[in-house]
Amino acid sequence: MDRNDLQLRLFPVPHNKLVRRSKGESSSAVAERVRQARAIQAERFSAEGIFTNAEMGNRQIEKYCPLDAECSKTMESLMDRLTYRNFEIIAIENNSKAQDTFDYYNELLAKYGEGKNPSVKVVYYEGGFNFSAINNFGAEAASGEYLLLLNNDTEVLAADLLEELLMFGQDPEVAAVGARLFYPDGDLQHAGIVMGLGGVAGHVHQRKHGDDTGYFNRVIAQQDISGVTAACMLVKRSAFDEVGGLNEDLAVAFNDVDFCLKLREAGYRIVYNPYATMTHYESKSRGYEDNPEKVSRFVGEITYMKNRWKDVLWHDPYYNINLTHADVNCELAGEE
Repeated sequence: MDRNDLQLRLFPVPHNKLVRRSKGESSSAVAERVRQARAIQAERFSAEGIFTNAEMGNRQIEKYCPLDAECSKTMESLMDRLTYRNFEIIAIENNSKAQDTFDYYNELLAKYGEGKNPSVKVVYYEGGFNFSAINNFGAEAASGEYLLLLNNDTEVLAADLLEELLMFGQDPEVAAVGARLFYPDGDLQHAGIVMGLGGVAGHVHQRKHGDDTGYFNRVIAQQDISGVTAACMLVKRSAFDEVGGLNEDLAVAFNDVDFCLKLREAGYRIVYNPYATMTHYESKSRGYEDNPEKVSRFVGEITYMKNRWKDVLWHDPYYNINLTHADVNCELAGEE
């Protein structure tokens, strides 16, 4: 089997025996048994002649994200920490004013310009801030088989981030793979999206302590899920094009949720892999919903989602129907 023609098959890890937390058991003990489970998974892959994250060949990945000089931490972590090296970064400039920003672009291009691998390309989006339009614009400049949608307020934690994402992304049935993201203080920011949380969709287990393994250890379990955040999302280019990219009517909120639901509607699976990890300095560049115009836009995005996906939002197949939608802690409905 040629590694460059890899098709990955997935096997279930025996979580019931290895990962279920016993009463009074520490998080470190659970983590040790997770490592054991992953070793068993690797052995099963090997026995079937399947290549895992450390052996997956040389597929080119296109990362694209808005960028400015203040977000050099994102760029430096990508270039300095990642062990998978065949990628190109599409840096999307969007209405920056400071000269320092453009000086930083020139530094990047001098160091990682055309002909380098990894490499950097800077493209210029001249419209107002629209996360969907910016990402679609970046995709047009990319030529890779896989796209990594990545915010400019993220920082690599796991050196094998790309291998972990690609390990599942190469499955023909999988369109997108998401990562586990942490706030700068170490609390959990993203471990998958559940439909209906908070009225539309939300990050399950958000703000739990970074060592918390979550409801039935789902924070640390590789799993199919209804959605993952586009702050760090690997997606097949073919699937991205098939569903028309991100919906530009959703300028800020829920565009990644809508995108994942379109992928699932097209028959694809979405996977959350907790071993692909980053820090996410959320909303660093775009700010918050803090004026009437932004509030009006946000209300419109909520209305769109409830109309477009009304038959889906309250019937998430990956969320227990007995659990509440009022918060993100997976408590029983009526007991929150």
